[in-house]
Amino acid sequence: MAEGVLREPHESRPHLAGRVTPAEPATGGAFIDDGEVVLIFPEGTRSPDGGIHEFKPVVGYLAREHRVDILPVWLGGTHGALPKGASMIRKRDLKVRIGPPIEHSEVERLTKGLGSSEASRAIARLTRRAVVLLSKGQVLDTRTLSPEDILDSG
Repeated sequence: MAEGVLREPHESRPHLAGRVTPAEPATGGAFIDDGEVVLIFPEGTRSPDGGIHEFKPVVGYLAREHRVDILPVWLGGTHGALPKGASMIRKRDLKVRIGPPIEHSEVERLTKGLGSSEASRAIARLTRRAVVLLSKGQVLDTRTLSPEDILDSG
């Protein structure tokens, strides 16, 4: 899985527009402010083992600061197609599961009273939770959650 941001202007296919990393959230924010669709690989790198690892807080920061929904997407089979360290894509069947949006109103409700950094981390954990459930064929309903459900327990 490549790291990057895909912009989808009013054309039929996405274009690689740049890279958003935790150190460069302004890049993704500028695309959002321009009305572009932004795709983020929130782990920041390809998984070493195919698992879903910690999401970087930049996904939460961008959603919160730019008041946008998050559309969780799970991509299955990508580790076999392009494992970390590989430079050649291998032929594999891939699966894609798209969950319901995590609406900005829910993000606000669940992170009310948190500082920006903690809210960004909580939103990243929430987004990861949605993607993990998608990997199992399940869907996260944020309306059933309380703010305590997304706080860091450790």
